[in-house]
Amino acid sequence: MYAFGYPQEWSAKYRSEILKYVDPLRRLSIQRTHPFWWSEIAYLTRLAPDETEYIKAARAANLPEGSCVPVFGPNAHNGYCTASFGEEPPHTDDQLITEIHAACQFAHLRFCDLILKSLPASTTLSDRDRQIVGRVVRGQSNQNVASQLALSTNTIDTYVRRCFDKLGVNDRVTAGLRGLALGLVD
Repeated sequence: MYAFGYPQEWSAKYRSEILKYVDPLRRLSIQRTHPFWWSEIAYLTRLAPDETEYIKAARAANLPEGSCVPVFGPNAHNGYCTASFGEEPPHTDDQLITEIHAACQFAHLRFCDLILKSLPASTTLSDRDRQIVGRVVRGQSNQNVASQLALSTNTIDTYVRRCFDKLGVNDRVTAGLRGLALGLVD
């Protein structure tokens, strides 16, 4: 998450209370292909109770009107760009919205290119490696994985270390991120 121009108090609250998990923009942006205004959220989807509370908190923080632009990239590197426009949204026409959408999409694809260039290109994982890393990414301990796959914990430890080497990482979180970025983990 890169946040510029939002009130510091809101940004801190968003991160510390992990509001990103209940922010309806995340869910709605992957369901839509066109930009939308924040004020349209309640009309575009049925909000879950925690999403409704999020909207109330955002209004209480006096966040002004803004837009959300869904962006899509390789290996499911999808996201969204949002911008606030003050109390009143600017008067825009379809052409300007299309240009903003295109600019956000191009910027996102460039960001993806830069990220993917920093990753090892020739990394491959066996089916068993992918199975194990996929479970590790979901927070399962080596002992749990071993039990589920009817393997010894030592065998799982060996697989995990070998996967770390293949992915060029030293920890479980980075292994998960790298595996997802390379499309090696579902």
